[in-house]
Amino acid sequence: MSERTRSKSKTAGADSYSAVTVLKYNGTVTQTVPEGSGSFFRYSEDTEMIDTVTPGFKNLSRQGKIVNNAMRKTTVNRVLAKGNCAYSFHNVADTRYTGVTSGTFHPPGYWSSSFLPDPVANDLESLKAQAITSAWSRANPSETDSLVSLMELDDTVVGLVRIFLKLQKIVSYVRRKKWQRLKELITLREMTNVWMEARYGIRPLYYDALKIINAYHKMSTLRPIRRTSRGRASETEICADTVGTLTLTQEYSGLWFESVWDRTTRSTITARAGVLADYRPTLEQLWGLSLDSVPRSAWEVVPLSFVIDWFINLGDVITSLTPVENREVLASWVTVTHTLEQSMFGQDIKSVTGCPAYPYALTDIGGYSGTAIKTTISKVRTPNPDRPWLPSIRFKLDVLKLIDLLIIIKQQAGAFRV
Repeated sequence: MSERTRSKSKTAGADSYSAVTVLKYNGTVTQTVPEGSGSFFRYSEDTEMIDTVTPGFKNLSRQGKIVNNAMRKTTVNRVLAKGNCAYSFHNVADTRYTGVTSGTFHPPGYWSSSFLPDPVANDLESLKAQAITSAWSRANPSETDSLVSLMELDDTVVGLVRIFLKLQKIVSYVRRKKWQRLKELITLREMTNVWMEARYGIRPLYYDALKIINAYHKMSTLRPIRRTSRGRASETEICADTVGTLTLTQEYSGLWFESVWDRTTRSTITARAGVLADYRPTLEQLWGLSLDSVPRSAWEVVPLSFVIDWFINLGDVITSLTPVENREVLASWVTVTHTLEQSMFGQDIKSVTGCPAYPYALTDIGGYSGTAIKTTISKVRTPNPDRPWLPSIRFKLDVLKLIDLLIIIKQQAGAFRV
């Protein structure tokens, strides 16, 4: 095997720019000064990829052999929007001297590394560990968790009976028009209890039924399978700041002015992992009744274990480190993609004093603006990464889970109240 480096560049969207300044005395044009003209590319892309070359790759793939190599790829996109300027100025000492500047200009190199720096990944290792652990926790041939269903059968039956009795009472009160009794029954506490029973009683029961049906269909055709288990972890950060103040000078008129450029940065890091394996599942493994299902099932029946998994991937770690019978791992990998989107916007704010020979001042800012956007996509693929032995901190909370968490906290606080 050998390593090779490939790179390519492309540009698109040629655009032209030109601006002119007209100086007057008592309304009569005395001088016309072109600021310059030219063309530039509104879009450019640079790509560099470093990968490992395996001789006879196509023949090996046709033979069913696995080729699992490292790869590193970086793509940088730059988009420049043509700037516009339209402002007026006059001589402070003698207002008979005036000037007007208008037209378009070529955005300078504001997308360079000094203003839009290359990406820096902060939480890279934690996201990689979460994705790898998640992929390995799915690397088993089980179609359903029968052990968990059996251990929670009593609670499931009691919950269903409770829901049935509540619905029976509500229907009875409505038919008999006992609105006061109905009002006493439908309280905030009862509504939260019904919410939790629906979310963590009826909904899991529905998915368990689908898994049982799927396992039943596969039971009659039990055969070796090849499967890729995948895991994913992602994090996005958005921030805004001021890059700085750039001083622009027009030497022919002595007019100086400042332009403040604001920057918005959106950083997204995504780790994707995979485990490719061959399985020769047994009937017990298919139904989740084998010995390798015990650690996972034991964690599932721990009270509020699902809440712990919202903040720490302890359940995934336990499952990923459990040996699985009749499993032959062929390859594993993790790919980390870091996308950094940066945009800058500049706007004229004021003139700069300090040019006494030509004491001009702005009188009308019709507009001075420019935009620069830079997107950097960095992708790194690592074959056969080590499995993490320690859990990672994470926050898997959406709106519904946040509601659940508040209800659980309230219920637990009430349970410990004396």
